Amino acid sequence: MIDPVEAKFQALEMDAELANLKQMNRRSHQEAIALRPQAPPPPVSDKIARFYKILGLNSNASLKEVKQAYRTLLKKWHPDLFYENPEKQQKAQEVIQKMNEIYKEICGQMGK
Repeated sequence: MIDPVEAKFQALEMDAELANLKQMNRRSHQEAIALRPQAPPPPVSDKIARFYKILGLNSNASLKEVKQAYRTLLKKWHPDLFYENPEKQQKAQEVIQKMNEIYKEICGQMGK
C-alpha cells in the first residue's frame, strides 16, 4: 500500500503539473491573442525562454499569465504540504527556490 503522503507527492510531480499548465495556458493564451492587437514580441534569451517553458507559457505571455502560472505552481509545491516527510519537504523547498528564481528573472526581463 502506498503511503498517503507519497501518493500526494507523486500526484504533484512537476511533469504532470507542467503538462496541465501548458494545456490551460494554451487556451487562455489563444483567447488573449484574439483580444489584443498583434505586436512583435520582445527578444527573449535562451535562459528566459526555458523559464517560460517551465512555467508552461509562451515567451510573449503577459505578466498576469506569468503571475498566475507562478502562483499555481507555488501552491502545488508549498513545503508545508509535506510536513510529515522532511525529505519531500526539502525537495519541495528546492522547487520553490527554483520557481522564485524563474519568476524574478522573467519579471526583471519584463521590466516590472
